[in-house]
Amino acid sequence: MVTRLALCLLREDTTTYMPPGASTAHNLSRPRVAWETVASLCFALQPHLLHEKKVVKMDLLQAILRALRLEAGEAAATGEKATARRSTNSSAASSTRLVAMRSAVEVLCVSLSHQQQEAQARFIGLPLFIEVAIALRDSGVRVPNALVQCVFLCLGDSQRYQWSEPSPLSSQAPRDREMLVNILNSPPAERWVSALRLLRLSNEQNDFTVAPAHLRCFLSGLQSISISRTWQTALSAAQCIMTQYHVFPDEASTEKLMLNLHAASWQRAFGVLQLYERNYVTPSPQILRDLHVVAMKHGSWDLVLRVMQEIEAAGAEQARFMNYVYCLRAFGCAGKWEEAAGLFKKLKNISDVGRSGRSAYNEVTVAVPVMGMVEHKQWEAVVRFVVTICHQCGAALTHEGREVALAAELLALARMGHVARLARFLNRHSGVKGDANGGAAGAYAADDTPLEELGLLPSVTELRALLLRAAELHTLCGMEQLNAPIRLVYDIIASDTHHRHHYAERIGPVTRRTPPQRPLYLPPHHLRTQHDNFAAALGVLIRRDERLFDAAAQQSVAEAMTKLGAGPAFLKAALL
Repeated sequence: MVTRLALCLLREDTTTYMPPGASTAHNLSRPRVAWETVASLCFALQPHLLHEKKVVKMDLLQAILRALRLEAGEAAATGEKATARRSTNSSAASSTRLVAMRSAVEVLCVSLSHQQQEAQARFIGLPLFIEVAIALRDSGVRVPNALVQCVFLCLGDSQRYQWSEPSPLSSQAPRDREMLVNILNSPPAERWVSALRLLRLSNEQNDFTVAPAHLRCFLSGLQSISISRTWQTALSAAQCIMTQYHVFPDEASTEKLMLNLHAASWQRAFGVLQLYERNYVTPSPQILRDLHVVAMKHGSWDLVLRVMQEIEAAGAEQARFMNYVYCLRAFGCAGKWEEAAGLFKKLKNISDVGRSGRSAYNEVTVAVPVMGMVEHKQWEAVVRFVVTICHQCGAALTHEGREVALAAELLALARMGHVARLARFLNRHSGVKGDANGGAAGAYAADDTPLEELGLLPSVTELRALLLRAAELHTLCGMEQLNAPIRLVYDIIASDTHHRHHYAERIGPVTRRTPPQRPLYLPPHHLRTQHDNFAAALGVLIRRDERLFDAAAQQSVAEAMTKLGAGPAFLKAALL
């Protein structure tokens, strides 16, 4: 209702808008727009505009444009030219009417320059925003803050539009009007130059204070052109804005700088960190976490640990739980099982853990370092890591955490191809008392996980569950093309629904309205191949020295592989 009223007030004089050559007397007799009322209505609409449809905002903006053009035309016709308004005393410059015109545009554009509404601003397009800005200047009104932000958001607008209308005061046109026309007429890749000049001029004229939102909108506009082609420009512009206006990137701006990174350009992310270092500013925990994600996904394991040192140097409170998870993977990839076990033990002391209400010793924190070792074929490191954390943490491991740990040991023994050690593991967990076949397997008793400390009662049911979980871990192998190692663990291994929608590798801030990431999945063909390979590996090892394996253990393996649909592959390898 309020929106329709505002449109009626704006259209009251514009529906009968006469061309410039029409009678001046007629123009003067027409009642003028009640800008004070329009501004008040727009202010009342402000809480609702953020959620309003883009077409409604576009209608309001077009109505404001028509009213502003009429205002500028009347000012020129009566001799009340824009330059006269700007050169008069300060009381005239700050008249209620001019302030109301600026306020109406500002309120509407604020709802479009918001981070969550950037797409709406681009839908409306650069030409309309530029036309509104020029109409304001021709009416003697400074371009408002939010309108400049909307112009920045649309720097990549590819619409072909050539401004050819001369300025009403061609010889004395204000500089910012000329810059606005240049932005519109320039190719998208060149608009940033005029945009920075406009920002500098507005700051010099005290039109508004440059804020982090200007940097976010500017970077977003460059990103909409092509972040791969404009990244260096974006970084230089960010440095320029930070230096000149003492404005530093917020999380949203940093996200713009770190988007679309790939293996050949991940080093760029650390140029963002240098922006802060050069200006002696401590980056926020969110930015440091984003950098850690980039390092984990695209850098080497030692780079991940170096970033962690930077984070801890910035303050102990800067490190969050996920930062330690990234380090667990780094230690796993390096095969540093002792360091991984030491860090794993410290997880319970991290502040984030207490608030989550979930034990830090769960299936995810176990699987992350283990899969790092598995991907790099560090089989012995897997066994040593599992045995160590079982001794250190014991019953503190969650049920799923214990299951993943023991399944990882089983997978490592199978991939190593060590028959005696695999036989001892299977026999112990099937519930066989003592050593099934004496000496050969019994020589590895020191490698045994402490089942009593873990609170486990060996049984064939427990063994089948471990075999199924080991096969699940095996399916994560060969998915390196996703380049999402931790997210893959959360989506495939995590048992809790909440953890399946975890933002483990997301770059940028997460809010209540942030949509959950689509869970990753494993293709059926990949699952079938991995299950068959795992079953065949077990079958070959059992056939190699069948006497070492207890009958209950062999039956459990056969039943588990059959449940996976890999029974034929197991029997073929074990019997033929």
